[in-house]
Amino acid sequence: MNEKTFSYEKSINRIKEISDILKNNPTQFEENIQLFSEAMILIKKCQDYIEKAELKVKAIIDGKLEDYDLENQKIITSNPNNNQNSDSDELPF
Repeated sequence: MNEKTFSYEKSINRIKEISDILKNNPTQFEENIQLFSEAMILIKKCQDYIEKAELKVKAIIDGKLEDYDLENQKIITSNPNNNQNSDSDELPF
C-alpha cells in the first residue's frame, strides 16, 4: 500500500486480506515474510491513527479542540491569566 494519504478503513481491510492469505493460502516463506511485514506496518499506522483520534476526542470533551495541536499531540492553551504553555496541559494518552 503505497498511498500518499492514509486511510484507516483501507488499511484495516488490507490487514484482514493479508491475514486471510496467510491463514488460507500458504505461500512461499519469503512472500509470507513480506506480507507479514506489510501487515505490521499497517497495524502501527492504525494504532497511531487511533491514538491521535483519542486525543482529539479528549480535546473535544474538554472544550479545547480549537487549541489542540494534533501533529504534536498537545493542547496549546492561550489562557489570558497564564500566557505560558504548560506541560501539564499534555493529554494523558
